[in-house]
Amino acid sequence: MKYRNESNAEFIARLMDYSEYGPITQILIIDAIGKQAQIIIDNAAEVRESMKNSIIHPDAYIGAAKEILKELGDR
Repeated sequence: MKYRNESNAEFIARLMDYSEYGPITQILIIDAIGKQAQIIIDNAAEVRESMKNSIIHPDAYIGAAKEILKELGDR
């Protein structure tokens, strides 16, 4: 992989800004993020159970999903 040292934010920004497919890539990324956020919220009990020993607190993960959907709804 050519961009090994880039952060997640840099990776997404690069795809959003410089993809060969331009706006289609942007639509795909936003759609995928929204769908995954909805899956997390719809399955919150399972998320909490599967993440109970994670370094990421499951409520933070679920909260981030809710924030994403709120932001998408405000567009």
